[in-house]
Amino acid sequence: MKFWLVILTAIVFIVIIVVIQYYIKNKELKRLQARSRKLTDDAMYKSINEIDLEWFNQNNHKNIRDIAVVSDVWGKDVMVFEYSVELIQNQKFSSEKLNALKELLEKKLFDYAKQKKIQNMANKPPFIVSDIWQLENILHIDVAYIMNEATYKYLNDIEKLEPGFKK
Repeated sequence: MKFWLVILTAIVFIVIIVVIQYYIKNKELKRLQARSRKLTDDAMYKSINEIDLEWFNQNNHKNIRDIAVVSDVWGKDVMVFEYSVELIQNQKFSSEKLNALKELLEKKLFDYAKQKKIQNMANKPPFIVSDIWQLENILHIDVAYIMNEATYKYLNDIEKLEPGFKK
């Protein structure tokens, strides 16, 4: 009887330790995501407002409507954020025009990072537009903040999936 009590106590103790470790790791991850998101949001807001393009909705000029954390799909350590920007109604843009916007936005993000002295682990630009697409009158822009190995591997995976993608 004592033997089973010792085993049961050990199991309960191990479960408690695992739960505590899980809680601590998730709390740290949430803090890291919040800091990364704030930094990326600031870079994105500044950069997109420096772009003077005719396709942004004049009533909501360059307004970022929604921000989502892409890590919910790709993994918790991936620091990629999706921004939704309202466009003028009934406007369709070619992939060439979207690629031009991607390049321009990456240049603005790079300039912002240089000005703020933001660096990353891969000795590459800290912010990369990993995807850009239009769905109806919403422009979706995924911005990766390359601050850890998981995000760098995510970009490598995207590069394998999309032959035209350059990081």
